[in-house]
Amino acid sequence: MADEMIDRWLKWVDEAESVPDDQHVALSNRNLIVRRAIAECHPDNQITVRLF
Repeated sequence: MADEMIDRWLKWVDEAESVPDDQHVALSNRNLIVRRAIAECHPDNQITVRLF
């Protein structure tokens, strides 16, 4: 199952369209916002804090 999932993901990467140069900064900023939201707002964060 893991092999199928990684193969599918790698296929998506191979087929992905390139981001135009003038959109790299905007995409990078969006990625940072999404990653911070996930890291800071995920409901399981409290479990991790208690474990460590």
